[in-house]
Amino acid sequence: MSRTIRTLAVTAAVGVLLAPAAQAATPAPSTDANLHTALQIEAFDWARYTVYAEQADREGDGSASALFTTTATEDRYVHAAKLAGPAALVGDNAQNLRAAIDGETYEATVMYPEFAATARVEGCTRAANIFDSIAKEEMMHAKKYTAALSAIATGSGSIPRASGLQWITVTPQLPACGGQTLTNLATAMHGESLAQVKYDLFAQVARDSGNVALADLFAGTGMVEFREHFSDEANLSGLMRDNATNLTNAAASEDVEATVTYPAFADDATASGDTDVASIFEELATAEALQRDAFLAES
Repeated sequence: MSRTIRTLAVTAAVGVLLAPAAQAATPAPSTDANLHTALQIEAFDWARYTVYAEQADREGDGSASALFTTTATEDRYVHAAKLAGPAALVGDNAQNLRAAIDGETYEATVMYPEFAATARVEGCTRAANIFDSIAKEEMMHAKKYTAALSAIATGSGSIPRASGLQWITVTPQLPACGGQTLTNLATAMHGESLAQVKYDLFAQVARDSGNVALADLFAGTGMVEFREHFSDEANLSGLMRDNATNLTNAAASEDVEATVTYPAFADDATASGDTDVASIFEELATAEALQRDAFLAES
């Protein structure tokens, strides 16, 4: 598929797939787990290709920037949207708030404290401090979402505003940490990426229901997850390299998704009787191969 045709196809799809399709039958546990893993993969790819495009712009490579942007759009608004329905990612406003509260509370009280403790044991104080800081911010997010849920349930009180945004630029740098902390940074980046994508979908539900204040809370919090938390973690992990290396790394990861990850997910879904989901995984494998080829051609 040519770059122009693929770009037009993605652009057309965005207009149709801003919200996930309706949920079908409940998938088997392994299929459901793979759906959520796939959502994290697609959200992470969207986030890193977005910042890779910014690096390509800084290096004056408009062609690579356009490719990264097109691919990021496809991953977020086409691939993730196809997965969101069967994964039951989105509900009504109250359900979305409960899901957000659960996720933020887990990150604030379990995940990030554990990551900080590990980083200190491994001697990566910089990562430990950032994990501690993010944990506090996630708890604030949970409190804001709890207040919003109370306002919706009781009809009294107001929906809080999202926290202020400190925009962090992701730049080429070496990893600040190794060992388990580097693995934990990858886990955290996947989670923050998915939070941004999920909160944007939640914001759309709120907006469609006429609740602009809740939509703003979700959308604003999502920006913090991406432009602060993900970006801080990306800098710590050394996610960003020069434009040429970013293209090579993107092609390599797309190859794994096309030839290993999604075929395995499709086989598991077929064995579990989830044939509709298997078809989605097969479609994604084909799409990832096209993305790989586009990155290779650009390299």
